[in-house]
Amino acid sequence: MLPVSRPVRAARLMMLAFACLATVACGGDVANTEKALLLPGLDKTQGDVDSILLHGAGNRSLVSLQRQGGTWRVAERNNWPADAGRISQYLFVLSQARRMEAKTADPKLYSRLGVEPIDSVEAKGAELTLSGKGVRARMLIGNEHPRLDGYYVRVDGEAGTWLTDLPVYFDPDPRVWLDRRLVDVPLARIARVRISGAGEKPFSLSHREDRFRLDDAPAAAMRDSYQGDVLASALDQLHFEDLAIDAGDTPPIRTLDYATIEGLQLQVQAFREGGQLWVRVKAATDPATAQAWAKVSAANAASNATLETRVVAFNKSFEGRRFLLADPVATNLLLTHEQILAGPPKP
Repeated sequence: MLPVSRPVRAARLMMLAFACLATVACGGDVANTEKALLLPGLDKTQGDVDSILLHGAGNRSLVSLQRQGGTWRVAERNNWPADAGRISQYLFVLSQARRMEAKTADPKLYSRLGVEPIDSVEAKGAELTLSGKGVRARMLIGNEHPRLDGYYVRVDGEAGTWLTDLPVYFDPDPRVWLDRRLVDVPLARIARVRISGAGEKPFSLSHREDRFRLDDAPAAAMRDSYQGDVLASALDQLHFEDLAIDAGDTPPIRTLDYATIEGLQLQVQAFREGGQLWVRVKAATDPATAQAWAKVSAANAASNATLETRVVAFNKSFEGRRFLLADPVATNLLLTHEQILAGPPKP
């Protein structure tokens, strides 16, 4: 399959999915009805698909998505949850794709279109298999058309090749299919952050007056710096780039202990590996804070009734895994005492 940037392809797929949905909602045909569907019946059974497998050259497994207990998971990433919305968009576009133009049925010409059997270690395409209750489909996805949105495919071992009218490319990078949401704790829920690390004096931040300020410095010392808020808000919609199994033997270069107003505690240990910043996360509760918070109102008490359950769920997700952070997030987590005090560099 010819390379196309993932952001462009993802945006194109999303726009096509919305366009298809809008057409269906208005009672129109999604594509030219004179053209046969690429995978007949998938438009009615896509919700029953519970396994999506992609194999590449040499029949090597590339991506394995399985729906377990209603949750899609990525086998290549330690069964972390997959992005269900992205999967749904892909299946919808695939279910609407049609056979726009017949191409070669000569095996000698398959390699030109990237639809040669993937048993070959030099195969350019990839084989996608869908399965589930009443669902079984398999197709070879070859090269993208140089000018149109479609791809060259061979379905279920058929000799003939077809050009599709929609982009049926399936990204072979498991990271693309991950649900990358790690934690989401709004800044308004953070009470304090304690920071410690190798070669630095421990310090802490808490909300005073209008922002998060250093506890060991008078409020006026920070002048117009809001860098304390930047570090304290790192858990607000925190997403990761990739994940891996973590043996726990790499010592952290920094540990950040986040305490929330309702008694949830999240410890983030940051460490470098391969020149990149990874984190491991642990959750706990502060019983005294949780009890005090629950006494404030019935709503607080109802919310905190599930606190222990949430902590158990958090740790089940975090245990034995490490998460790769994007550079901007990594930079924020590593802000020093001096940087918080001084504020961002002047442009």
